[in-house]
Amino acid sequence: LGQARISSLYMRTYWHYGVCAAIAIGGMVGSLYLLTVSTHPLLVFMDALVFAFFSTQIGMIGHDLSHGAVFASPRVNRFCASLAWSLFGGLSEHYWFKKHNQHHRHPNHLGHDPDVELPFIFTDEHRTTQAPFLPYQHIFFWLSLAFVYPWNIAYSFRHYLEERSIQVLAEVALVAIHFIVLFSIVFLSLPVLNALLFLTTTF
Repeated sequence: LGQARISSLYMRTYWHYGVCAAIAIGGMVGSLYLLTVSTHPLLVFMDALVFAFFSTQIGMIGHDLSHGAVFASPRVNRFCASLAWSLFGGLSEHYWFKKHNQHHRHPNHLGHDPDVELPFIFTDEHRTTQAPFLPYQHIFFWLSLAFVYPWNIAYSFRHYLEERSIQVLAEVALVAIHFIVLFSIVFLSLPVLNALLFLTTTF
């Protein structure tokens, strides 16, 4: 611990997060711009992978912000986390914060850790009947990643229906802006089938 402090490992690296955020946001904006340049299905598919990659990087930054690891001020961390999760990701930071804290309190504990509550496999009501799946959970984890984003969107909107606060209302506005801008650019720039290809790939 002392050596870690001497090595400055606990110092906040604002430049690192600043550069990463700039690259990720630039990548997302550039990806959306490319939709206006070409409508070829292969290029649209590859562009969707680029968009998904950079939006995931924003999610990683949002993760660190929600953990309070970027700024010294908790308020600034949560504010910027809301921008990362809701404006750039279309998800509820408020819901994710509660869920992720529960995950850290009970990591990999069935019935208590929401991150292992995979539908039809690891949910509490299936943990007895689906026990044979448990030795292969590392495989199902990677397969389930394709459904993480739409699943979290659904839970975010359910959270908005259950919670009433200024923060939640602000998040709803940011999420609305995210999807209005995204859908407008995609559907105005591409034929319908190509637009659905892009959105399906990124989701």
